Amino acid sequence: MNRLTKVAGAVMMAMAAGASLSAQAADVVKVGFLTTLSGPASAPGVDEREGFMLAMKMLGNKLGGVPAEVIVVDDQFSPDAAKQGADRLIKREKVDILSGFVYSNILLAVAPAAFASKTVVVSANAGPAQLAGAGCNPYFFSASYQNDATHEAAGKLMADKGYQRVAIIAPNYPAGKDASAGFKRFLKKDPAVELFPKLGQLDFATEIAQLRAANIDALYFFLPGGMGVNFVKQYAAAGMDPK
Repeated sequence: MNRLTKVAGAVMMAMAAGASLSAQAADVVKVGFLTTLSGPASAPGVDEREGFMLAMKMLGNKLGGVPAEVIVVDDQFSPDAAKQGADRLIKREKVDILSGFVYSNILLAVAPAAFASKTVVVSANAGPAQLAGAGCNPYFFSASYQNDATHEAAGKLMADKGYQRVAIIAPNYPAGKDASAGFKRFLKKDPAVELFPKLGQLDFATEIAQLRAANIDALYFFLPGGMGVNFVKQYAAAGMDPK
């Protein structure tokens, strides 16, 4: 299944598994789509929304054969705004399912209220470690991955290549911490440099100076949205990429 329809497919599987029996019995299944649609961090959220709505069109605006209504809410890249939006979706709109979610801090802010109300949550992107293992919840499904999994692969690759002085840079929020933990788990040693800039930061002059001074062999970065675009441009402009 291509990424375009994975979230809609996960919603249908959640319904089929009986996670939302009320939705199956209803004339319309209501989906609250909560994602980041404003500010420099919004690029993945816009992609999420457009992909989901295109998938709904391809599915005839039905989920599991039931007509579906999608209510889109911008979380404004703010946990507080996300909690307010989710509260409206759950209590006023009485959605059967919450989906969307680019950023793990947003998902973790919303999850307690969603789980308390027995509202199914299907994440299109965020997969925080806090909701895996001992923290698993029967109302949570991820259509993507657990945050640290892809970063484990990067750590193993760098270990296999024998890099000695390795750096990692990731935002200071739950997914960034998961990225670092997964990377180090398979790197099997402490990085020479580990940097955690503020989530949403767009100027990396200080961090690039630290990387230059550390004389690193390799760099791994996880910087979502506009952060990554700006970092790559500034890293190249500083003459670091030939290394």
